[in-house]
Amino acid sequence: MRPSLGTLSLLGDAYLGLDRVDEARRAFERVLDGHRSTSGPDHPLTLFASTKLGFALRRSGEHEQAKNLLLGVQAIATEVLEADHPIMDMLRIIQQD
Repeated sequence: MRPSLGTLSLLGDAYLGLDRVDEARRAFERVLDGHRSTSGPDHPLTLFASTKLGFALRRSGEHEQAKNLLLGVQAIATEVLEADHPIMDMLRIIQQD
């Protein structure tokens, strides 16, 4: 039985908490791929998964890749989400780091 995308996302969070960044990244990549294929690129779940992957990329030292991903998320999120949406808050927090 394959884990659900929600379970994989929680697993990625747990890996990040344990500083197992490469495993977190792989989990978030699977979540992102799943949401892109089922919900499309501008769905909030896809944007949330992209944001989590961007954070994992930054933690793994891949700053340029993280920046590019998060800028793409921000561009889409600005178009499809309200300014007070939690994803917008996450993007603001990540940019402050």
